Parts: sequence; structure tokens; C-alpha cells
Amino acid sequence: MAESTRNVGAPECPDGEDDPPAAELRPESETKGKGAPAGGEEPRGETPSDPPPQGWVRVLHSIVLIGARKPKWSIAIAAIAFLAAAALVPGLQISTSRSDLVDKNNPHQKRLLAFYDRFGVPDEPVVVLTGGTPTARRAIVDKLAPKLEAVPELKGRVLARMSPESAAEVMLLADPHALAEGARAVAKAGGDPTPDVPAIIEGGLPAWLDGIGKQVARGLDDPNAKIEDADKGLQGLTTLIRALDDEVQGQSSIPRLAELAKSSSPKQMERSVDDQGYLTGSGDHHVVALFPEIPGDEASQVAPLVQKIRKARDEAVAELPASGVEVDVTGLPALVTDELRIVERDLAVTSTASTLFVMLALYWAFRSVRQATVSFLPLGFGTLLTFAAARLLVGRLNLITTSFTSVLLGLGDFGVHIQARYAELLRNGTPRQKAMETALLKAGPGLLAGTVMTAVAFATSMVTEFTAFAQLGLITCIGLVVLLCGTYLLIPPVVLLVLGKAPKPSPELAGMRATARLARRFPRALVIGSVLMTLAFLPFAFKVDFNGRYFDFLPKKAESARGLVTLERDDILSPIIANVTADSVEEARTLTDKLRALPAVASVETATDLLPTLDDGRRADLREVDALFGRPIDFEKLKRAEISKEDVLPKLAALGDALDEASFAMHQAGRDTKRIDEAKAALADVKKHLEAQPDGGKANLTALQRRAATVLERAIGGAHAVAGRGSYAPTDIPELWQHRFLSKDKKALAIYVHPRGDIWNEQIATEFARQVSTVSEATSGLAMTLSEHPKMIVRGFERATLLAAAFVLIVLWVAFRNLRDMVVAGVPLVMGSICMLGAMPLLGLHFNHANMVVLPLLLGLGVDAGVHIMIRWRQSALENGGVGDLEEMMVGTGTGVFIASLTTIFGFGVMIFADYRAMFSLGLIMSIGMSITVAMSLVVIPAILILQKRAR
Repeated sequence: MAESTRNVGAPECPDGEDDPPAAELRPESETKGKGAPAGGEEPRGETPSDPPPQGWVRVLHSIVLIGARKPKWSIAIAAIAFLAAAALVPGLQISTSRSDLVDKNNPHQKRLLAFYDRFGVPDEPVVVLTGGTPTARRAIVDKLAPKLEAVPELKGRVLARMSPESAAEVMLLADPHALAEGARAVAKAGGDPTPDVPAIIEGGLPAWLDGIGKQVARGLDDPNAKIEDADKGLQGLTTLIRALDDEVQGQSSIPRLAELAKSSSPKQMERSVDDQGYLTGSGDHHVVALFPEIPGDEASQVAPLVQKIRKARDEAVAELPASGVEVDVTGLPALVTDELRIVERDLAVTSTASTLFVMLALYWAFRSVRQATVSFLPLGFGTLLTFAAARLLVGRLNLITTSFTSVLLGLGDFGVHIQARYAELLRNGTPRQKAMETALLKAGPGLLAGTVMTAVAFATSMVTEFTAFAQLGLITCIGLVVLLCGTYLLIPPVVLLVLGKAPKPSPELAGMRATARLARRFPRALVIGSVLMTLAFLPFAFKVDFNGRYFDFLPKKAESARGLVTLERDDILSPIIANVTADSVEEARTLTDKLRALPAVASVETATDLLPTLDDGRRADLREVDALFGRPIDFEKLKRAEISKEDVLPKLAALGDALDEASFAMHQAGRDTKRIDEAKAALADVKKHLEAQPDGGKANLTALQRRAATVLERAIGGAHAVAGRGSYAPTDIPELWQHRFLSKDKKALAIYVHPRGDIWNEQIATEFARQVSTVSEATSGLAMTLSEHPKMIVRGFERATLLAAAFVLIVLWVAFRNLRDMVVAGVPLVMGSICMLGAMPLLGLHFNHANMVVLPLLLGLGVDAGVHIMIRWRQSALENGGVGDLEEMMVGTGTGVFIASLTTIFGFGVMIFADYRAMFSLGLIMSIGMSITVAMSLVVIPAILILQKRAR
């Protein structure tokens, strides 16, 4: 490459430091024949010429010139490649998976993927209700929950409110001692040491009320009964009667039953529900948690379900308008769904805008629609072929690699350099065929060096551990090579065949000669001013930090992002969790206790909260309770039975009589009858509401009995399994919770750990990961990688930047073989990089997962303009006695550099129109860096050459 670069058009420095090349194509029309016609025959007479190139350089020249000398063959080759790519592109998809962004061999990633294989994806959609009043939020939850249950994928997987149904299997495990005591009391009251409990249960609500009445009566005859126990029992009885009254009126009894459950509920679970059993988390909001089976974290896998959830939400909200409640469907499944929609829209917008702006820039440069279109041909050709290459090599695009389209549209402006040089030669009278061949060879060194440096800059990102960045580097590197090939294949034949035999050269670009005059007149001021500006930005360049909050990539107006803001602050329901696994209930309980003791842990989600400690006493009580169910209970018969007030009122009357006797006895003993009076008042309300029911309360009472039968069946079955085994198994947790905590093979349990504090803070994340790892080294999950991923990205791009810098220096040395020229070509890049970094904190910008690529990228792109100008200076100096013609450089190559850089800036700049903040920040930072670098290249390099007396 070194030899070809030197011979194709990069002559050595003419000031005596190195010998000039032995041969270079310099047509006489460029230097002598300014009066020759723009088209037609070659001018007659003797003209100087260089010896033809030899060896492999001659082969390289033949390849470069194929488009000019074999235009039809060239177009045919391009057409075949284009059609083949067009057949492949329709199958290319965009992945929103975060598990694909990191190398699968990374230890953290291995553990995460192993967890996914064993438990499935734990990321769950969540409905967050904020604003309004608690009553209004509960009303919407009541409307929403049944609509969500009607979604097939969510049947039995909706947790909106703690209820007997949600924890039926463990109900009898909470206080088996009290159950055993109650059974003994019932037996003693009935005079039967072994009461027929199955018969009592099968007797339904009337039999249950009868048993309660006997229990009250028995309390009157117990001389050992304590006042405190009696008060507690009467308070519980009142709550049960009120719950029955709620059901009689068609209302939910869950709030009443929740009062009874509080005494035995774990404190961790109490924090997550309000006083009526609705799920609240730890903030001033309500939530509906959903536990669907999610096959993966791709938007295509979760989007259909998220759409169904949002449809159900819309229907529920429509039934309660003007509630003042904001209902957002969020969670990571909703996040990736919104990301896909936003990224696809942004790609369409930015690609369209980039195409439009690039076309306008090209038209402004050439003042011709046809010439502008010709310059754009390689862009469309190269972009399509790159899409096809992406499908073949990586299979699909992701959230990072999707940005390559706008990048290529900005970078792939190679044709501008050829056309600008071609137009310059035409204006000087060179015949069109020779002008095209000369333009190809003269612009070749700059194009080759620029392409190599930019491609290498992208390729260096392949050393990062983030698969997404490695793929972006690979795809863009391939794209640049394809664009360069497309330029040589398409630009020459189309210009020669389409633009006619007597082409009209485009006019000089306004301002280029003025720029040269400015550099000639104020060289020292321009250099000093540029240095001072760079020094002013330098202190701020060291203040740029890394922001790992990729949740912020979505615009704040996005529904999922809005809901995530609420959930992130929730110590109990935050989606940022660490995953810990346990092979048994006891191991899970032990791990949970250790995790909750860690200062960095805010809360722990665990199934063991539903399973009380199984000591010897509880185990004996469970077996005693289980023995009472001596035969199978016919729950189906109980579910089929219908019941009305005629069945219930006599039992209520008997219970009332028992309460009257108890009240009389307590009054006689001088004791407070407040609790009994409360129970009697509740009983009177039940009777009154039953009498008022048009159907005698048949529908509501029957529905209550059926629900109770279902709950009892599951509760007795759960207690029987534990009593028979004498220990807990992972499958003992209720079915609803199994969807959240149980492994696919039903042999292990997951534990979800929520961090305390701002987990996006690197120090907090690092300390959280360290502490949790002391409990379980196999821990995985987002909360464990938030400290590691930023370090991986920074380390990776530090290496990539150093590699890019090294390769840029190598290419510069190959191109120039002269240290002074290398420095001059690189000065604008150094200044532009410092100014770009310094501007970031002033504009409130940070490095993030998406825009870190600007570090190596600017190295490759920023030096391109300086290389083109310095190569043109060498060519001009060789033709003008060792001193370059500044106006000639700026009017010719300067025009090409300016237009090419302008299209690059547009390619990145249009990203500021993107709603996806990752694309926005990348586009804005690169636009700033490229704008400053190009301005420095067009002003500072000429000024330096003037000061060195190497240009005039």
C-alpha cells in the first residue's frame, strides 16, 4: 500500500527532505493546456508525459481506472452486486435484546444467560398508576384486573391485589397451631373427640356459621379463657361477619380479610400492599404486576403482549374518565417495545433527512441535479450492500448498529472528491476522458488514505467486549470499503455516459478563493486564534464523564420511560435487580436472611416470605390439622351447591343468640362488652342486607361459597403435601407466585435483590455487586452489571482509541513519509478533538453506551480533510517549484473537502432530530467535532503552510 500511495498521487516533499517519485501522471492539460477545449479531441502537438507505471502499481492503476475505461462492464458489475444485495436485505431485522449487546463469553453474561435458561426471562411488564387519589387508583385497578385476566397469556398471572386466591396454597400454613386449637374446641363443643371435618366443610356456609356459633358458646363455658384472647377472637369474628356482609352486598371481602392476614403476613410483604390489599410498592402509587411467560427480551417477542396490555388499559381508563390517574404500561418488555418503534421511526426520519440534506449539499456544490445525483449513487449502492453484508455476517441489527445508516450516508461522499477534481480539470481545458482518468488517479491517494483511516477507526471498536460495538465497527468498516468500490465503479461510467460528450463543468465554490486569501493575509492570527480557542476548551475536556443510564435513551414522553421513572425509585418493584438462585426452600430462606442484612440491599423478593419457618411444633400442628381431613372432601359437590338466605338466616340467628348469652355473662361479671356489641352490630347488618336482596342473596352467597370451596381445596391440598413430606418443596408456593420464582424444572427458586440508592452511580453499583457476591458468587442480572458494563465500555474504547491513533499515524507515515507533513495534517484533528470534548460538559452532554464510539471515530474522520489538503499541496508544490499554489489547492481539493465534510456533518447532524437519545447524542457530538475539525483544516493548514513559506 505504501508504494501504491506514493506513486498514485502522493509525491514526496519537494523541499529536499526526500526524493520525489520517479513517475507521476501529470497531464499537460492540468499544468499547461488551460486554453484547450473542455471536450472533444486531444490537443495536438508535443506534450510532456510521465513514464507509465510498472509492476503491481500498474495493476492498481488498471483497477482504479476500470470505471473510466470499461464503463459498461463497470455498471454491469455494480448492477449484479446491487440485485444480489436487494434479495438479501428484506430479511434483515432489528434486535432490541440487551443480552445480545455483550460478548457471551463474558463471565457476567454467562451467568445471566444461564439464569435465563433455568428460570426464563424475569423482566415483567408492570402497570403503574400515579396521580389522582388512592380511591381513584383502586377503582381503575378493579376495572383493569379482570380485563388483563381475559388476555390468554395472562390468565392466572395477574397480581393486582392480595387475596385468598393469590395465596390459597399457603393459607393453612400460616398458623396451624390456631387451626388445631380451633378443631379441638369444635370437637369439645360438639361432644365429639373426632369431629367429621370433611362433613363440616361439605356442609358449606351454613355449617361453617354453625361451627362459629358453637365456638362462641364454648367460650362461655371455658373457665380458663383469658380476656385478651376473648377480645382478639371477637375482633376476628366481627371482621369475618363484615366480610360476609360485603359479599352479600356484592362487594369484595378482601379488605376485611386483609385485616386478619396482617398479623401473620411477613413485614416485607406488608410494605408492598395498602390497607385494602392493593399492590403499592414503596411509593405513592399503585401497580399491577404481571407474570407472563416471556420467551426472550426481543421486542418482537414481547410487543404483541404489550399491545394487548395497553389495549386493556385503554378500555379500563375509558370506563372511568376524568379520574386524574396516569396509567402507564412499563417494565423492560414495554421499554424494548417502545425502543423498537422509536428506533424504526428515527431510522426512517434520519435516513430521509440525511438523504435530503446530502442531496442539497451536492446540488449546491455542482449546481446540477444530474451531477448531484451521480455523487449520490455510491451512497445508495454502498448502503444497500452493507445491509446485505450485515445480514450475512451478524444476522440482524441492534440498538447500536442501527446508527450505521446515517453514518454511512455522511461518510460515503467519496464521489465528491473525484467530481470536484474532474470539474477543476474541465475548467482548465482537459478533455473529459483524460480529465476523468486524471481525477481518479489524483484524488486516489486521499481517498485511499481517508478510507483506510476511517475504516480502521471503526474496526478498532471490534476490540471491545460489547458485541454491539464490535458489530458496528465491522459493519461500518465493510460499508466504507463497499462505498469506495462503488465510487470507482459508478462515478466514472455514469459521468462519461450520462452527462454527455461535452460536459459543462460545475462552477467554483464560492468562498474557497476568499479562504485562501484570508490564510495568506492573516496566517499568524489564524493560527494563534485557533490555538487560544483550543486552550480555552482544554480544561473542560477533562470533565467529561460517563453516564450509564441507558433507560434515558427513550424520550421522557414515552410511556414506558415515564413509568420507569416511578419504578426506579421503588425499593420493592424496581426493574433493576440482581438474580440469586437456590436449590431448596431452606437455602432460599438462608440466602434471603443474609441478603437482607446487607447495607447495600433495599429489599428482597423471595417466595420464602409466603412459607413460615417449619419448626417441630409447626410440623406437629400441621400433621394434627391434616389428620382432621380423614377422607377426601367432595369439593365439586360444594361448588355445585346453591345457597340462599333461608339456609343462612337460622345459623345467623343461632350465632346471635350465642353472642347475646356471651354479652349477658360478661355484663354480669362486670366486664366490657364492646367487642361483643360490635359483632352483634355486624350480624344485624348482614341480616338486614340479606333481607333486602331481591333474590334472597342467592347469587352472591352461592358465588361466595364457590370461591371459598376453590380456596379451601387448594389450601387443604397444600397443607396435606407439606404435612406428609415434613418439609417444604419449591412447588409448595402458590401457583401465581410460581410464575415469578420457580425454575422451569420446578426444582429451584429465584431470589430477586433490589439495590439501595442510585444504582446508576458507579460507586453504589460496585459496592452493591461486591456485597451481593459475598452471599452468592453466581448472582446475575442488570443490577450486577451496571458497575461492570461502563468499565468495559471505557476500557474497550480506550484501547480502540489508542489503536486508532496508532493506525492513523501509520497511514499518515505511509502517505507522507515526512514527520512535518504528518504534524500539519494532524493539527486540525487534535484541535477539533479537544474542542469537541471541551464542549460536551458545557452543553450538558456525557459519554454513554452509544456515543463512546466518537473517540476512535473522530480520529479516522477528522484527519481525512487534512490528508486530502496536504496531498494536494504536495502535488501542487511538485508542479510549482516546491511551493504550493494556495488558491489552486482550495478551489480544487478544498471544494471537495468542504462538500465531503459537509455531507458527513449532515449525516451525523440529522441524528439530532431523533427521539432516541442515544442517536441524538452521537449525532450532536460528532457534528461538533467534525465541524471544528473541518474548519481548522480549511483555515489552519493553509495558514501554517504560509508561515512555513511552503505555499503562496
